[in-house]
Amino acid sequence: MLDLIKGAKFEKWMELEQGYSIAGDWLTANVDARRIRTVLEKFAEMKEGQNITLWIEEAAGLDDENEVKKVTRDSMGIVENITYEVWYLDGLNAALISQILDFSGELLINDGLAYVGLLSDDGDEIGKYQCNIMRAHSGTGSLMPIRKMLEENRIPYRENLATAWDLSSDDCPVISSRFTIGGQTVADTIRILEGMGLYKAEVRQTNDAE
Repeated sequence: MLDLIKGAKFEKWMELEQGYSIAGDWLTANVDARRIRTVLEKFAEMKEGQNITLWIEEAAGLDDENEVKKVTRDSMGIVENITYEVWYLDGLNAALISQILDFSGELLINDGLAYVGLLSDDGDEIGKYQCNIMRAHSGTGSLMPIRKMLEENRIPYRENLATAWDLSSDDCPVISSRFTIGGQTVADTIRILEGMGLYKAEVRQTNDAE
């Protein structure tokens, strides 16, 4: 069983295999918590020479101790009925992304109610969502470079991959919660990154239909 991010747990035992699958234009993967940063950095290295945007989706208006249990199969990894603030930091390269992850990566990766990802000039995108789920989409029409990168990092293709979205139920819900380090939260990281040019792009409300 892969190591879960610290902001995710199951009420009952649930086995997740590391790997990825393809459905239409989207790639979905289960990634060990220790490899999520590597995947983000390797994606950035693939896009060297392009401008890369870091994006963060932060659950707003929740108590720091709040836990959100149920993840439905239709929610696509987005916790339902929560307001999210969407933030962007443009004009980055692989070196700058590594520097940002040096001081913020542990928080961003392990918070169960925050999502983080990268978007390149050519429209390729990858992000970490709930409970070790990563998703990627190609603006160029080919996921092969991203697939190759994952396989080089021991994340194999699995035709019948089961994610927490698939296995979660009323009897065995995924529990997502905030993660802090020394009292610091994702909100504190956002304030720091605002000094580097991070800006709020939108505020949106999720619901069960997403």
